Amino acid sequence: MAAFHEVRSQHGTLAVFNDDVRFDHGTLAACHDEVSREHGTMAAFHEVRSQHGTLAVFNDDVRFDHGTLAACHDEVSREHGTMAAFHEVRSQHGTLAVFDDDVRFDHGTLAACHDEVSREHGTMTASAKRL
Repeated sequence: MAAFHEVRSQHGTLAVFNDDVRFDHGTLAACHDEVSREHGTMAAFHEVRSQHGTLAVFNDDVRFDHGTLAACHDEVSREHGTMAAFHEVRSQHGTLAVFDDDVRFDHGTLAACHDEVSREHGTMTASAKRL
């Protein structure tokens, strides 16, 4: 993965993903089928939905040459758009991002990532640095 950036909507920051993320009235295209030839491909996507539409699209087992990406569960609260039981994003360099067990999607805002994950697991920086 490369070039993490914040994805913003009219309601605020949605998430932090790579360059090619686009947000359009409730739809967050967070991943592409083909990431890059040097990092591998993604397949078997699952959509995470809320009352506002599709929040994100992830993969159960995204493999790169630098490690694996364990995707989030697709359980979403029908009432509040709550996304639950997120997994860690891992690589050989340590944990890139940790998604909270109870991330609230409230009218467009998804606080999914933090630049600093923890001292224990390492950090994720919002930069164009490739793994």
